[in-house]
Amino acid sequence: MATDEQDNLLKTLDRASDGLMFMSESDYPFESFYWDFKDELTADKVLTLASEAPDAIVKELKLDAFFKNSVAEESWYDASETKVARQFQRLVETLKRNLQELQVFRVGGAEADVYIVGKAEFGGYAGLVTHVVQT
Repeated sequence: MATDEQDNLLKTLDRASDGLMFMSESDYPFESFYWDFKDELTADKVLTLASEAPDAIVKELKLDAFFKNSVAEESWYDASETKVARQFQRLVETLKRNLQELQVFRVGGAEADVYIVGKAEFGGYAGLVTHVVQT
C-alpha cells in the first residue's frame, strides 16, 4: 500500500503532466509510477522494475535533452503551442524540484517506453513513463 508521501508525489507528477502528450510520430500521455527500490538504479534494474523484456535495448538520455523540443518556445508558435511549451517547462521544473538524480531511460527500438525517473526524498524512485514512436 502506498504511503501518503508516495501518493502526494504521484499526484504532484500527475497534475504537472495532466493533458500533456509527448510528441513523436504518435502522441502519448504520461503516467506516474513509484518503485520501492533503495539501491542504485541501473539500466538492467529499470528493465526489471518496469517489467520490460530483459533483453530490451536501453538508452540513457539526459533530462534536458529529452525535453529540449517540448520546452522550446519558438517565435512562430501560436498561443496554444506556446501554452503547451510552458506546460512542459513547468513539468520539467516539477520533476527537478521533487526528484533527485533524474535519469531518462529509453527502452526499445523504433517504438519505445521512456522512463523519466529520480530518487524520491523519502526513498525509492518515482517518475513518469510515456511511449515514443520514431521510425
